Amino acid sequence: MFRGSDVFAIGKVGWRWNAGVALADDSASLPGRFAAGAWFHNGQFDRFDGATQSGTGGVYLLVDQTIFRESDDPEDNQGLGVFAQYGFADPDVSQIAHHLGTGFTWTGAIPGRDQDALGLGLSWAGLSQRPGAGFAESFELSTELFYSVHASEFALVVFDLQHIVNPNGRNDISDALVGTLRLILAY
Repeated sequence: MFRGSDVFAIGKVGWRWNAGVALADDSASLPGRFAAGAWFHNGQFDRFDGATQSGTGGVYLLVDQTIFRESDDPEDNQGLGVFAQYGFADPDVSQIAHHLGTGFTWTGAIPGRDQDALGLGLSWAGLSQRPGAGFAESFELSTELFYSVHASEFALVVFDLQHIVNPNGRNDISDALVGTLRLILAY
């Protein structure tokens, strides 16, 4: 049944913790997590130098931490969280060799809008510089600002604005400013 099929495998390990003052009911905790993972694909891949290779893979790390909570109520998720992430892929076949990301999300930033979320993120993509990869620039940088409005129990409206430096690693086009408006329905 699977003869001749390519296999993509991914694995991850992680740890969760609660930082801060540990009360008996865990109400003043500041949850966090760390994860590390790896992936591998055994297919045939075109290399930037014109050759082919069998198999490719990569690794990733991420950490996120709540650093402030508005309330001691464990059911109340209002507060500020930060995150950081790193990823690596084979620069001989992958356009993005390294990725660094960081940012924050603040839930309940506006009084009376306790379930809305405001966030800011930075994403740096280190582009493959192997001969044949074709990038004029060595990186692409995206800055993203979003606001998620909890419109109802079943609907979110998300306003998003991104500024992208060196889009697609090109130096012959201007930086990009992209805005989106999304409606997310959960049923």
